[in-house]
Amino acid sequence: MTRLTLRGVVVLAGLVLAAAFLARDFAPRAVRERLRGSSPASVSGVDAGYARFLDAVAAATPRDATVCVLSESRPGTDGYAAYWLAPRRVVGPERYAEAPFVAVYRRRNAPPPAGASPMPGGFLQKK
Repeated sequence: MTRLTLRGVVVLAGLVLAAAFLARDFAPRAVRERLRGSSPASVSGVDAGYARFLDAVAAATPRDATVCVLSESRPGTDGYAAYWLAPRRVVGPERYAEAPFVAVYRRRNAPPPAGASPMPGGFLQKK
């Protein structure tokens, strides 16, 4: 039979205390939603509408394209757009002139301008 040393008892007590401390914040429903992807916002915090918009932009542009993404979404989503649209090159408004495609996402969705393709939550225009 194995005897527990003092060191083993201290480690075991620490693990039990850590588990008890973390258990109060454990929310099984939130974990299930994250795993299923049914949450209105993804794990990264980007809203589902923006993710649908980027999916549509990815489907409508060539993989080697440069896309200028203009968004009313909250700050920090530029990195998400670059990740989502990879391997396409994503630029912001400061490099608008370099991009043959302009993707505009806006929460208040008005009709797209003439010649632009409507996307969920915005539009895509080829210059």
